[in-house]
Order: sequence, then structure tokens, then C-alpha cells
Amino acid sequence: MQTGLFAVLALGSLSLMILAARAPALARLLSFDSTSEIRIQAFPTILRAAWDFFPVGSGIGSFVETYQLYEPDALLTPEYLNHAHDEYLEALLTAGLPGALLLMIGLAFAVCATLRLARARYGPNNQLLRASVILGRAGLSALILLALSSATDYPLRVPAMALLAAVCAAWVVKALGEISASKDCRSHDSATMAAPHYRDENA
Repeated sequence: MQTGLFAVLALGSLSLMILAARAPALARLLSFDSTSEIRIQAFPTILRAAWDFFPVGSGIGSFVETYQLYEPDALLTPEYLNHAHDEYLEALLTAGLPGALLLMIGLAFAVCATLRLARARYGPNNQLLRASVILGRAGLSALILLALSSATDYPLRVPAMALLAAVCAAWVVKALGEISASKDCRSHDSATMAAPHYRDENA
């Protein structure tokens, strides 16, 4: 009971931190006024640049200079885009095919982790596994929120948010390790019980 309450509080705190820190990003995500948002108007330009530099990419950290090469006159303002406000699009532009592959690997890991954590079962006496699974689910939920926010902003470039993501990822990895260890123990116990036992008749 105490472990469950702690996990709920941890998940609630993480969610509030993310929502509070990324409120502008969520507002942009819910906004459909594309004409008032230069970042949305610049999306086709960035996509064209990404295609031109594919598959090698323009280079990590080269977004500003690369975008200025393609920026149309209609979007010229005293301010400039320092990022694409879409981490996935920026990764495609600057990192090219390797960046896209890394994103797909991360997505595959997230799907596998979600399935394993959702299917995880634990007995009433296995409090360590129970705590790990609950924290793993909480961490995965926070990572999903950060991933969604990354489609409209760049939260993981903020050091505090990057640290939060690292902690959440550690919870997920620890939970997956505990689940694997628990399955190995059950398999060993089952094999031991199923093994034939011979009685020494000379005893």
C-alpha cells in the first residue's frame, strides 16, 4: 500500500513538473492558428532542407546556419529560429539517416518496455519487484509526456528536464531488469521441481 501511494505521488509530481515547465509547448500543441506561428510556417522549409541533406544530415548543432540558407523572404523577421521546435524534424535535418535510425530504435525500445511493464505480474510477497514495476511505469509515463512535448518544443535541451528524463529512464531499466530476474528465478524453480529425484536404494 505504501509503495503504491509513493508511486502515485511520484508520478503526479513528475507530471506536474513536466506540465509546469512545458506549459508553452502544450499551448502550442493545442493551438491550430498556424498562420501566427512562424515555426509551423517554417515546417515545409525545414523538411525540404532535411531532404536535401539526406542521408548524412547537415551536422549536429548546425540547425541555425542550415535554416538560414533555406529561409524564405516571407518568413524573415528580426528574430530567428534557434531550433525547429520539433526535435524529430531537427534530428532528421541535422543527423540524417543515423538520427532517424536512433529515433526508431528508441521507439522500438519504448514499445517493448510498455508491453513488458504492462504485462508484469508480481506476487504479494515480492515487494521489491512490485516497487520496481510501479516506479518503472511511472517513469515510462513521464518519458512519454516528454516525447510528446518534443514534437512541439525541445524540452530535453533544458538540463533539469534532461536530468528528469535520465532518472525516469533509470527507473524503467531497473524495472525491466527486475522483471527478467524474476522470470529467470521462476524458470529455475520450475526446472528444479520438474527434475526427477532418484532414491538411493543402498541407503
